[in-house]
Amino acid sequence: MKNISYLLLLLSICCFSCDKENPDNARVINAVTKEPIPNATVALFEKESNGFISPSSRTLVEIVETDEEGVYNFTYSLSSDRTYDVSVDADTYWQSTRNSYPRSPTIEMDPEGYVKVKVKKVDTTEYAEIEINNGGVGITFSGLYIDTSFVSIKRGGNPTDFVWGVTFAGETSVFRGEEFYVPPHDTTTFEIIF
Repeated sequence: MKNISYLLLLLSICCFSCDKENPDNARVINAVTKEPIPNATVALFEKESNGFISPSSRTLVEIVETDEEGVYNFTYSLSSDRTYDVSVDADTYWQSTRNSYPRSPTIEMDPEGYVKVKVKKVDTTEYAEIEINNGGVGITFSGLYIDTSFVSIKRGGNPTDFVWGVTFAGETSVFRGEEFYVPPHDTTTFEIIF
């Protein structure tokens, strides 16, 4: 019976230790594929509270780069009376900040996805204006003849939407929105024809 108790205790310790992430094996991974991201720049900041009313300040203490397996290691000695956050940059990924370092040392980064938006006005007899809401930024085209395109960078592996309004002779007659999936690290085409 004693052997079973010891075995259960050993298994419990192993299970709890497996759930914790080891800062010595911290990784940067793709949020969609869970694959490692090599050559990402990881910056460690030490935060200091300036009181209840004032915002806290951040001091950069170390910058490292991930290896081929997405692993990064800091040499800076962390203090138990300070808090830290980590900021990560990598080509073709959205910047990521982790506020609870070293508690959560594995950082997932959202890959970029690209949307080529083609805008075309079919009827060239009447002046029109189209305003497209591109993630909070308004993009406007106007004229008798509109045939253009632009590329928008979105979070890949996620749905996104474009909302647009068309104005003819000063009156908005068409207002539409459409949601679609943006593949990671790829370009999809979206057309607005009116």
